[in-house]
Amino acid sequence: MNDTKVEVSASWFKKGESVEVLEGELHGMVGEVTAIEGELITVQTKDGKKIFTSKFSPTELKKHFEEGNHVKVVDGRYTGESGLLVKIEGNIMTLVLDSTQKEIEVFSRDIQKADDRSVGVSSLGNFFLHDFVNLE
Repeated sequence: MNDTKVEVSASWFKKGESVEVLEGELHGMVGEVTAIEGELITVQTKDGKKIFTSKFSPTELKKHFEEGNHVKVVDGRYTGESGLLVKIEGNIMTLVLDSTQKEIEVFSRDIQKADDRSVGVSSLGNFFLHDFVNLE
């Protein structure tokens, strides 16, 4: 998978998403997107009992995920699929799909945390998934 540089856009982020700060005094802190105004993203971070609200450009942030998160692919070849995040290597995320249990790799910008699960087709004509059939 080629991890080439791509122009980062505020449209990649959504209100309520978890993000990590990449630059400045809050570098390394994880927070939540609270607002998006044009190309400025407002993020709320916590340091102990202190709460910081700061504005960032999209290039100063990256989506934050943890192994075990259930995510949905929102862009790219696997759009609409969902699965369990099993490995994180930089901006490349490895998922096990809910529908097929297949492992896929996607960029972090192409996924978001999800509550729902995609489901595969469980029947075709008179046959159901896991039916034994006689092929002659």
